[in-house]
Amino acid sequence: MQAAERTHQRLVWAVAAAAVVVVALVVGLVTYNAEWWGGKTLPQAQAATADTASDDVVSADTVAAQLRGKGLKVKKTKEFSGAKKGAFLGYGGNDAGARVKSGSTVEVRESAGAGVPGDTVGKEATAVTKTFGDMGVPVHYKHVLISDASQTKEGTVVNTSPEPGQAVSDAQEGIYIGVAAKEGDGIPVDIMGRDVDDVASELESKGYDVTVKKRLASKQYIGKVSGSQPAPGSTLGTGESVTVYQGVDAKGAKDTFLQSADATGSKDSMILAGQSADDVAAGRWCNKAGDCITLGGINGGRTDGQQVFGVVDGAQPDKYAMSDSMLVSCDAIQQAFCGTLSKDYLLQGDTGAFELIPHKAFMSFWCGDTRVSRNGAGFTQYCNAGKVVDVSGAVDFSTVKDTGGKYRMSNFFVVAPVGTKLDKLESSGYFDRSALDAAHKQHNVDTDRPFLLYRDVKQYDDNEREADYNIRTANPFLPFNAAAGNELGKDRTVKMRPAPSDDTVYYLDETPELDWDTLEDADVDGAAADASDDKTQKKSDTDTDNDDDIDNDDDADTDDGDNTDTDAHKKDLTPEQIRTRVYSGDMSPIAGRYCLKDGSDCLELDDDGKVTTAESSSTHETMIPVAKGAKLSWDIPESVGIEFRGPESDYHCGSERGYQACYEGSTFYSEAEIMKPFNFVYIFKGADSEEVKSIALSAPQSDYVPPDSTKPFIKTLGYHMNASPSDTNVYYPAD
Repeated sequence: MQAAERTHQRLVWAVAAAAVVVVALVVGLVTYNAEWWGGKTLPQAQAATADTASDDVVSADTVAAQLRGKGLKVKKTKEFSGAKKGAFLGYGGNDAGARVKSGSTVEVRESAGAGVPGDTVGKEATAVTKTFGDMGVPVHYKHVLISDASQTKEGTVVNTSPEPGQAVSDAQEGIYIGVAAKEGDGIPVDIMGRDVDDVASELESKGYDVTVKKRLASKQYIGKVSGSQPAPGSTLGTGESVTVYQGVDAKGAKDTFLQSADATGSKDSMILAGQSADDVAAGRWCNKAGDCITLGGINGGRTDGQQVFGVVDGAQPDKYAMSDSMLVSCDAIQQAFCGTLSKDYLLQGDTGAFELIPHKAFMSFWCGDTRVSRNGAGFTQYCNAGKVVDVSGAVDFSTVKDTGGKYRMSNFFVVAPVGTKLDKLESSGYFDRSALDAAHKQHNVDTDRPFLLYRDVKQYDDNEREADYNIRTANPFLPFNAAAGNELGKDRTVKMRPAPSDDTVYYLDETPELDWDTLEDADVDGAAADASDDKTQKKSDTDTDNDDDIDNDDDADTDDGDNTDTDAHKKDLTPEQIRTRVYSGDMSPIAGRYCLKDGSDCLELDDDGKVTTAESSSTHETMIPVAKGAKLSWDIPESVGIEFRGPESDYHCGSERGYQACYEGSTFYSEAEIMKPFNFVYIFKGADSEEVKSIALSAPQSDYVPPDSTKPFIKTLGYHMNASPSDTNVYYPAD
């Protein structure tokens, strides 16, 4: 009996102990799952894929918030992928559901959208096809010529667009990948850094016409090939011209401005105020934020067809920038050389830096929002209490004077080639003290690369951006002006902001800009075929759209002379559709009768591009659309309209015809003796009024009324001194 009781007691205690263990296990499991101990669980979240609906995408921010809610620290890293920008891609070094130590740091991988990983160049093309195949955008592999397979292995990636580390900006265009190839015609992509004479000789041996010019370059390219035009890697036909650029530093850059005493006839060597359109500082300059400024050849208001050096793109902070002006490095009001031999401009000093300043800024001021020139004689405008007054004949400045005029901040650049004495420049008092202090708290500028500083008008208060105009005081927004002199205001010069740092400067972009569509497809594991199929589909879609346009036109043409459908269709065309049709030779989208608002004058533009004007019912030769940046171009913004000009054979001078005979022949003709082709601009419906106001270097009259932007219109142009398009001087559609 006692034995049985003891056995029962043991069983009870065993059951109790087991129960305690079970409870402990349950409690432990519950508290573990509750993450009271044993670390934290990484949330189960699936990375979004390229074809995932946007509503289903789990964002990296959402996952990061969940992790922080668990008491974990988060480090987000962005990487290019086919997933939506901001989508969660996974964890770095861990899988979803894994346990990590409490308070530890978890890496969250975030999609940066489609782009080119920074380590792409140098890899075998076959090794990157999987990466780019998952990007969700078209990928095009292209053969790029190399000169030395021992240095650059065939089949490796030599360049990309976008550049490595950059996101895709055009999802339809996608990504281009240059694959090294030994055979082909053109400029090898690996010429950069090589001996200039060797490269020139090799290109000449292939039948190309080679010219060597100096350009600013980074330290590794000084004295060597720093680039070319067309760009390294471009294909060429036999006999085509190539410009090879030789990299120069601060000393070499200054030498390009110098002309010897023998050349000038002076007792001293003289410094040119500026260079040709192919200036030593030409190129694309970009800052870390991705903002870029392109300097190079522009029309600059010249009527002789020659280009000058100026701002091609970017650098337009406001309407006072004078970005349409030639850039010079010292005052050259009516001469080619610096107006003083003293060292008042950086170019004349010994720091190695030089300035780039709008030529127009030296002898002009603002009257209201109109720029008034004081360069030359015979002015027909003056400023009265801040308003422009037009007079017949020349202004008599003995009886009137300019009042209410303002100097305003224009574009202003400081260029620092490799070798610039930056410490000396900074200690000279050139920069604003507060700007220098701010720059010194940022990362140092990379002095192994040429850079420029662009005056940031946003760093100045409104009252600092303008100053009263007086003919006897210097413009405080210029470093100096020999016409006024030191004693008349050099101490009034506004100090430069910003000062140089890695965050404020624009570095020269030395990456070759290829015309990718001209390059041969590269067969990389069938990737080239995929890209071609995609491009064919895109072209097919475009062709379908064009076919629709053609079908509509055909339907209208068969309507027994009723043009209602045609007119309706023309009104529905977008500016880009109009531009495409016009550039293909079809002028019908803009053909018709156009008249001044008061009906006093009209012109007729037919489907073939011929213009008939009311004056003697004269018919002008077929108009030709002028490409932006062409030799003879007002550079009309593409969003505003299309410029048209008659053929070069329409130039008449004496008994001769043609542009070359009138401007480049043995006989000199003044502008007044040269009859020029008919020139006009077609302005799109809805074009921005502020942009329209300033086309072709025009200036508004005192009674200016903007044109009606709800309809397209035509503005005829002269070779200079154009009035802004206004409601009274443009030709509206007569219907």
